[in-house]
Amino acid sequence: STSLVVYSLLLLLAGLTFWVLLRAWYSENGAERPWMILAIVMALGFGNHLTYFTLLPGIAWLYFAKFGFNRAAFIRIGKMLGIFTVLLAAHYSYLPLRAASDPNLNWCNPETWPEFFHHVSGRQFSVWLFTGPEAFKEMLGNFLTALPGNLGYTILLPMPFGVYYGWKVRRNETIATLLILLTNTLYVSNYRIKDLEPYFIPTLLVLSLFDVIGLRNFWNKVRSTSNLQPALIGFVAISLALPLALNQPRANQRGVWMYEDYARAALNSLPENALVLSRSWDTFISGAYYLQETEGLRPDVDIIGYNMLRDRHWYPEQVRVNAPATAERMQMQLDRWDKVIGDFDLKGIVNGRELSESFTDLFYMFLAEFRHRPVYLGWQVFPDAMQSTGLPMPEEIT
Repeated sequence: STSLVVYSLLLLLAGLTFWVLLRAWYSENGAERPWMILAIVMALGFGNHLTYFTLLPGIAWLYFAKFGFNRAAFIRIGKMLGIFTVLLAAHYSYLPLRAASDPNLNWCNPETWPEFFHHVSGRQFSVWLFTGPEAFKEMLGNFLTALPGNLGYTILLPMPFGVYYGWKVRRNETIATLLILLTNTLYVSNYRIKDLEPYFIPTLLVLSLFDVIGLRNFWNKVRSTSNLQPALIGFVAISLALPLALNQPRANQRGVWMYEDYARAALNSLPENALVLSRSWDTFISGAYYLQETEGLRPDVDIIGYNMLRDRHWYPEQVRVNAPATAERMQMQLDRWDKVIGDFDLKGIVNGRELSESFTDLFYMFLAEFRHRPVYLGWQVFPDAMQSTGLPMPEEIT
């Protein structure tokens, strides 16, 4: 709820997809408009986050359960794909157009087709996907451990009854939602990252849906029994209030200014025209970039993300845009590293010696900036950089 990324929008679009899909499912057999609206919503979903694809098995199940496998069904799919493709292409076309203007932060620089595909496919994050059964068990275990606290302990009780009642009365809808749950849970559990919970949004939506179905089934059974109605109303009220009471304190970010305060204090403590090499993206670099760009705070300071310089094919161009004088002094080394890391990151060309030598030469040029200005290394950069390069540390560098 407080992540400044894409997850709140993913929650909105996934919930909207459930609603539009069910409206299409319950529409008349010959009605095409609801399915075309679904295609529009799906284009928005895929334009936001690729985890959205885990909804496809459920969508496909309801579609073919309604229309079957016939010519008319596939013609309708063709129309949906036409709308979907045009909207998705229009959505993504903004990326290369914006990248071509060389913004101050041009993540992945999706200006050319290889860079565009690299960015849209999330290729840079694929190294954490499907890393083995141990990772799967760890990620799934973490999710299941956190699940009761996330949804509220009492709210889990009606879910099995919701599945049972749905299977008994609305089997196709139940199968579709269970397919979404299984696809999302199995796929996301194979992604070994720290902030994994938001990727389970479709699973959480399905569980919430079954919870509501279970509660409604209980209500239908007890509504004629007046002495049980207050108990069920009280249970529902507690189930809704408990997750809010449990999670609001830890989700509330009011008064949390430590990242801005740290970045602001760090920038203001630096001498004029300083150069900083840091690995602290979350705690310093991103905040400092924001303050420099939006408030114009200390634009004289050049901040280089060491990890991105080492691992991302697009970052050398960022150095040229954000620190042109520095880039000009190391033009030969920066151009060489730009080509080598581009071949590795985009084309998969692995030349260990060339990668090592070209980065070492470039890093030494950053160290050599002490001849022109104060140079500062983040505490994480110092041991890592010295170990990987084997370079002597100039005494003038702090």
